[in-house]
Amino acid sequence: MTVRKVPIDIELTGALILGMTITDFRFPSPADCYTRVALKLDETAFWDLFVDALEGIGEVEKWGMAGIIGDIAGRDPDNSIESMPLDRLMQADLVPVKHYPSEFYCSQV
Repeated sequence: MTVRKVPIDIELTGALILGMTITDFRFPSPADCYTRVALKLDETAFWDLFVDALEGIGEVEKWGMAGIIGDIAGRDPDNSIESMPLDRLMQADLVPVKHYPSEFYCSQV
């Protein structure tokens, strides 16, 4: 992952952008800046790490990858997420994650 040290703030008072995350790339970061933003991601390494972590806690054996990440909404059921190429998965809109007490969503980073 390639990261850059930049100031990050959450807008708490703006009428138009209340709650938005603001990242200021315009100026050099101050010396005391402790926040970083990911600019590049090795997708293959990320997904390998993600799957390894799930396997490490037993979630893959329990639910299978399709059950963890969920089915892509509106897709053919025979075209499971396990067989979907990474580039197509990353282009998908929000994907509901099933089998948990509340519904979570995965989205493209």
